[in-house]
Parts: sequence; structure tokens; C-alpha cells
Amino acid sequence: MMLEKIDLNSSERLYQQIVNMFESKIRNNEIPVGDKIPPENDLCKTLQVNPRTIRKALNQLVDAGYLVRRPSRGTFVISSRPTKIAVKQIGILVHPVDDYIETFSQIQLFQPWSYQTIMGIEEELGKNSSASARRLIYKNEKDLEAKKLEGLSGLLVTGTITDDIIRGLRNTGLPFVLMGDKAEKAATEEDIDVVTDNPFQGVYLVTKHLAGLGHKKILFMAARKDNWSWTTKNFEGYRKALEESGILYDENLVLNIEGYDTFESYFALKDFLKSGVKFTALAGMSDLACLGALKALRENNIKVPEDVSVASAVGAGPFTSASFDLAELGKTALSRLLERINNPDAQPKRIEIDGKLTVRNSTINNRDGSHLWITQKQV
Repeated sequence: MMLEKIDLNSSERLYQQIVNMFESKIRNNEIPVGDKIPPENDLCKTLQVNPRTIRKALNQLVDAGYLVRRPSRGTFVISSRPTKIAVKQIGILVHPVDDYIETFSQIQLFQPWSYQTIMGIEEELGKNSSASARRLIYKNEKDLEAKKLEGLSGLLVTGTITDDIIRGLRNTGLPFVLMGDKAEKAATEEDIDVVTDNPFQGVYLVTKHLAGLGHKKILFMAARKDNWSWTTKNFEGYRKALEESGILYDENLVLNIEGYDTFESYFALKDFLKSGVKFTALAGMSDLACLGALKALRENNIKVPEDVSVASAVGAGPFTSASFDLAELGKTALSRLLERINNPDAQPKRIEIDGKLTVRNSTINNRDGSHLWITQKQV
């Protein structure tokens, strides 16, 4: 039995390459019905992969109806066509936030929120031997051509989602689920499946927390309303928390910035501090935005949290933040995609994952009003 070598540099998972190879050979009668498959240890040596990879590949072929395991005798080919549920391969399509990101190692480092969703998806697929994943990086429309998507049953999409990508996804004819709203001014269309974090809740939770600590002058570092569709919900969360806490909304305490990154936040707050507007707490849109704010505050000898409490609407530390289980978001998106694959006529859904507040050392009590640093310091 001649078996090709596995491509260790391919973006396709090793076990899926083995599944595809055996499936092709069985369908083409290169491995006839009735033949015995070599023992797992022999396959490990021939293909130079570990036993777990071989076992997962064979499990998929058994589930698809190509093979059967017979105790004390071995594994045999029983059909040249699947007789059970066909193996489903799911594409995980990532659009990097920057052009320099070209590998999944870089996505893990520079785009960790996408990587965490991928880990959740692959963990869930590991429990289901009838489905597998293929990682894909989107750079341009050619990455959605039919030959690159061959063998896929559907797509899960994360990263910077644009109208151009959505048009390309529609043209593939494959069912797809977005993990996050599109990064456009207009809201994501209602005929698209979306699983995302709750854009209202993150800002609401941290603003409510700061108000509960006695802060009445809470600066909201917000992405501009006309930049992305979800920023309106961010503002609604901020204003609702103020209203419930008996605090009047003050437009002077909203600092609009272009995005969520460290540099934009740093320069925006650096300029804002020259205005002399009073605040005792700051709610940023992300950990990166809060890091930029922290740098600007420190350069002005303003301590966190002694002088200003800082909290992040979406984060994992080091600030008090609203945190969302991104692995669970990925699992939910996978479940929704499998529903669409099995029932193409199902109506699209929008699913929002709720977060929870995690309190860290960046926020402290201000009920005595002593936190108003700007009345005591020249900025």
C-alpha cells in the first residue's frame, strides 16, 4: 500500500490530510474494499506523525463509513462511498487586522481575540470525529476562490470583516457565520448569521462599576460613532449606566478617538489633558486603549488608580474589565454553522454572548470625593 508523505508545512491539519488521502485512494479503488489498513504503529512510522493524529484520522474514516474496526483482527475497508454521515470540514477564515500578519503564529501574538475563538472551535471539533477544521488566512478575493475552498462544508469568519469579504462569502455559496460584526458604518445585514460579544454590555458594566465606587466624573474614551456599526451600542451602554447611577450625561466627558489601539488613545488623551476637564475615572474601549491612556496619564504624573481609576470595556487584564469567553463564542458559532449546514433553510440568527465584570487593581473607591486629582494638579 503506497501512501504519500504528509505536508508538514500545509495550513491543513495533519489528520485531515490523512483522511483526504485515504478517502481518495478508497474511492479510486487504489485501496479496494476488503483490504486491511496497516496497524496504527506502522502508519505512524510511514507518515511520520504521532498515534493521536492517526487515530483521529481513522476515527473520521470509520464515522464516514469507509472503514470498520474488527476486534483482534484490525481495521478494514468496507465501502468505497460514505454510508454514514459525511465528514464535514469547516473552514476558519481569519482576516488579519494588519497586512504584516501572515501566519497563525502572528495571529496568536497580535490578534489574540481571533486566536482564542479558533482554539474554542478546534477544542469542540476535537470532541466530534465527524467534523474537522481547516485554517485559512484572507488577504484578498482570491482566497475565496472555489479551488481554495474545495471540500469545505461551511465557513467561520473572524478578524476585520468588511462588505467586500461578505460579498465574497455570499459568492462561494457556502453557509457561513461571522464571529463579530462587520467593521463598517452600516450594521451587519439581518440575513447573515452573527455570533458576537454584547456591544452594549461591556461599557455598561465598567461604567456602572466606576459609578458604584463613587465616581461621578467618568471619562469615556469612545471610538467615533460614525466609524463602526457597534459604537452606537457602546454609547447606549455608557449613558444607561450613568442614568441608572443618577449621573447626568456630560458630552465634555466623551473623548472620541479613531480606533482602539494604544497609539491613538495615547495621543488623544495627551491632548485632552490640556483642556483641564475634570474626571476621576476613565472607561476605555479595550485593554490596548487603556494602555495608551495609562502612558499619557503617567507622563502627566497622574497615578492609576490613586488619582484616576481606569477600566476596560473589553479585556483580559491588567485593568478592571468586562471579559467575554471568546472560546465559548467560537463554540457557539460552530454550533450555529453546523445547524445551517444540516438545515440550509434555517433563518439567520444574531447571537450575543454576555460578559462578566472582573475587578482588578486599576480601580478604587472614590466615595469620599478625594479622587478629583485635577483640582489639585496642573496639567
